[in-house]
Amino acid sequence: MDLEDEKPRRAGPLDEVEREDLESFSREDLKDRIARLEKEIARAKSALAAKGTLQSEAESLFRR
Repeated sequence: MDLEDEKPRRAGPLDEVEREDLESFSREDLKDRIARLEKEIARAKSALAAKGTLQSEAESLFRR
């Protein structure tokens, strides 16, 4: 298990987003919200992939 996996999850802006009442949003607001969240998901996936690449490179360096 990675040290990062052992850290307690910190509260943040996503906690607020999850608690928002979506009934008050218009259809256009909801579409915009979804598009923005999808962009953030893509950004997070990219960061995760980069971390995986760096870890693989570091592991291969120390295997030599």
